[in-house]
Amino acid sequence: MKGKEQKKLDQVLESLQNQRDRQFNQIRKLFESQQYRKFKQSFKAWLDQPHYGAIAPLPLLQVLPDLLLPLISHLLLHPGWLVSARVESGKIDLPTSLDAEHLNQQLDEQAEVLHDLRKQMKRVRYQTEFFTDFYEPTYMLRVREFQAVQEILGELQDCAILSDFLASVLQSNWQEQIPTLAQQLEENRIRAWANWQPIQQQYLNPDFRAQLRHLVATPLKPSLEAVNQ
Repeated sequence: MKGKEQKKLDQVLESLQNQRDRQFNQIRKLFESQQYRKFKQSFKAWLDQPHYGAIAPLPLLQVLPDLLLPLISHLLLHPGWLVSARVESGKIDLPTSLDAEHLNQQLDEQAEVLHDLRKQMKRVRYQTEFFTDFYEPTYMLRVREFQAVQEILGELQDCAILSDFLASVLQSNWQEQIPTLAQQLEENRIRAWANWQPIQQQYLNPDFRAQLRHLVATPLKPSLEAVNQ
């Protein structure tokens, strides 16, 4: 990286460090606050004498599909799957390729939507991985896939956050001031999008969506040996 670019990057790093220092002080004050002490006391009291909902005594396998299917439904209905897609007469058309300018425009405009999809995928992943023992092995593959999707969406989100931060420190023409970093960021964005496209196609496939719903709706029945123990 050239000298001028390094100076600009040092400016960015200094601004980032100042921001982190301010946030660290806020966290420290929170942990020292009366509000946090009350939270710890309330949480400890609940652990000592927990109170559960009315359905807690029901057998897990009886309610497990009802717990997980709403999560899957919200995931499959999320608009983030339709970023860059065209829907005409009920058919979904996904572009096989996008030029860099069009791709950057799409990702800038839909950054919040994709970020929200990542959060929904994170919720689904953490909820579903609790119950891998109650499903066939395919279920575990789906849970691992949830994690992979979350990570790819995270890469796209990281690019968006870094781009916004650079613009806030160096103004809107930051790409001209640090072109080497700008090129690397765009390459990362294009690579993450290329990894995202087959996943997007898969999750918009009607057969896959039906299989995922059926998988979650059919936990394994306990074996006779387990019942007799």
